[in-house]
Amino acid sequence: MGEVILKQTVHPNVKWILGYPFLLAFLILSFVEPDKIYLLVLPVLVLSYGFDYVFTDENKSYVRLNLFKIVVFKFEKTFIKPTYISLFKQAFSREVAFGFSPQILGDQKYSLYTIKLFNDNENMIVFESEDKARTLKLGRELSELLQVELYNTLE
Repeated sequence: MGEVILKQTVHPNVKWILGYPFLLAFLILSFVEPDKIYLLVLPVLVLSYGFDYVFTDENKSYVRLNLFKIVVFKFEKTFIKPTYISLFKQAFSREVAFGFSPQILGDQKYSLYTIKLFNDNENMIVFESEDKARTLKLGRELSELLQVELYNTLE
């Protein structure tokens, strides 16, 4: 069975906002109350979390949830049925704010190489990476697997 695995990146803010503060808090709590050391499991799970999109040659697609790069849960997800796939460099912008405070640090602008599925009236980004070669390789594999045309603006 052929498949293409698109490893997704978890946004760093998830780790900074959820993982590290809880790790520090539960670490301090475990020193104060040693019987609460089991609470350290929660932030470790948040910090080790990841997910992948998997496309198969049987026209099925899945989302796999990983902990420590081990698949712990898999469920079927319906993506759009593409008529073509496009590879390109896309610019993104995000507010830089802290917690519930208003935007005080401006915007962060960055570019990523993307794989995007298109049909007549919908589109969907299924992969983002800073690595151009990896994006090209995965885009070609996905195009072959889904038997659709590939528009490549990266070469």
